[in-house]
Amino acid sequence: MLLDLYSSWIDLAWLLPGALAYAEMHYRWWPLPSRYFRKEPEILADAPRRVEPGRPLPLLLLVKDAHRYPITLERVTVEVETGKGRQALPDIAFGREISDHWWHRTVMLERPLPSGDVSLWVTFHYTIRGKSRTCTTHNLRSLKPRPLRVHLAGESLPGQNVVWGDLHVHTSYTEDMMEFGAPLEATRQAATAAIGLGFVCATDHSYDLDDLPGDWRTPDPNLTKWRTSREEIAALNAQGQGALVVPGEEVSVRNASGRNVHALVLGHPEFLPGSGDGAERLLKTRSELDVGCLSERLSPGSITLAAHPYYRFPLIQRVLIGRGLWEDRDVQHPGVCGLQILNGRLDEGFSRGVAEWRSLLLRGHRKFIYAGSDAHGNFNMYRQIRTPFVSLEERRTNVLGTCRTGVLNVQPGDMEGILAGLKAGRCIISTGPFINMSIDAEGRTAGIGETIQASRVKVNLELSSSEEFGPLAGFRLLRGKVGGGPEELLEEACLDGEPFQARWEGTYELEPGTTYFRAEVESCPSGRSPTGEPEPCPEPYPEPCPERSRRGSRRTVEWARPARTRPDDASAGLAMTNPIWVENPTA
Repeated sequence: MLLDLYSSWIDLAWLLPGALAYAEMHYRWWPLPSRYFRKEPEILADAPRRVEPGRPLPLLLLVKDAHRYPITLERVTVEVETGKGRQALPDIAFGREISDHWWHRTVMLERPLPSGDVSLWVTFHYTIRGKSRTCTTHNLRSLKPRPLRVHLAGESLPGQNVVWGDLHVHTSYTEDMMEFGAPLEATRQAATAAIGLGFVCATDHSYDLDDLPGDWRTPDPNLTKWRTSREEIAALNAQGQGALVVPGEEVSVRNASGRNVHALVLGHPEFLPGSGDGAERLLKTRSELDVGCLSERLSPGSITLAAHPYYRFPLIQRVLIGRGLWEDRDVQHPGVCGLQILNGRLDEGFSRGVAEWRSLLLRGHRKFIYAGSDAHGNFNMYRQIRTPFVSLEERRTNVLGTCRTGVLNVQPGDMEGILAGLKAGRCIISTGPFINMSIDAEGRTAGIGETIQASRVKVNLELSSSEEFGPLAGFRLLRGKVGGGPEELLEEACLDGEPFQARWEGTYELEPGTTYFRAEVESCPSGRSPTGEPEPCPEPYPEPCPERSRRGSRRTVEWARPARTRPDDASAGLAMTNPIWVENPTA
């Protein structure tokens, strides 16, 4: 009985809202019933939100936990819906029994259109316990079957001399009673063939990577899952011609107050323990490492980022498993390169992240910003548990590749170059458009993340978008004086439907001391909301721009929230640079 009570407490601690992964429907906690439990394996289809020009459409077919509930998969049918109606593709025949813990296939479909929006209706035909059944898209109770909506891009992602990546991705090595991710191979295929990413960072939870395979309750002293994940990453990267998989880990560490926060560690060759909020130890929520100890363990080429540092976890998670927020003392640690403030959607956590980052810069802390999706699978839609045992939900946020980090002036496939670029802040974040910035002074040029000495500078901006992300709406150039007052808005230009490419430059005299410049650009999504419904193009900024440019206005920026920020918004077009610092030693 004591063992049963112990296990039940652990399980209850895991019944927490906020999972971001494919929904695990089998777990039940006695004596509570479950409205979405069924004696079948999880069956689902997934496809990337977008597909690069000229690429086939990868369709993931996934069956999980068939070792508990075996099925015979007879065939899969696919209907493609365009503006001209539905068209049935040839059946995908299988005729095989599936009794594996994990089974998946990625089927490459020919593009039904050169470019445009399509919907895929994917139906599984299978037999279980002698009965023939079908399900469309998934077999999850309480959710209506919906198609997979895919944009067939006519252009690649915007920008030149940039390698786009998703810094925060979970794979099937994240697996527990609430959630699971997509197989690593399928994730790489989606990122490469479709989304157009040059790299993805595999950042599974530290408290999942140290479990016995298939048993989230039991630690594995041999670290079988972690070792297998590193071997699979190395094998995939050895294949070449595809998105680079950066080995990483989302490590649970203690903040300055002893609460559990998450750190993204990229490129470190050894396992880093972090089990405080894994709910695997009765009443023990203290993680093994704090932020300082974590930094001391890192190899020279690896980097540490504060993951979703200002996301406020639900009260039950703060109480039961001791989760908290990154504090000022934590993010100021020299071993922390910066903040992953864009985490799957433009939300309040992002808005607060921008404000906290700006405060750090003004106080002289050279920290950078980064973006990732925090996708656990979720190639097309967020479909997870909303209330344990009661309901599921769907959203179009936290989808693979929708929140990107672009590393500048690096070659695709160059692991060391990508990690070095991230560490040095030579990168931008984006949900759509592209922005680059440079500063010229006395025959010298500094790029994003760099420092230059001068008393007079010329700032250059390069902006671009595409039909997929909409025409350029406007940009802002901002300046901050280290140790001075608030940021100043130097320029705010409304482009109002200008072409998809723009350049701008401006010259400024600087006061003695250290100043930084940073920039933002917005695009107007092409008449569609994040849910795919038509909507008018909103104003790019909170107040209308009566002139094409507000030069020399020196407006103080007190709040950095983007105008189109919505809680469910993942596709509004926004890009931001990291700073360039200018040191003026003139007395």
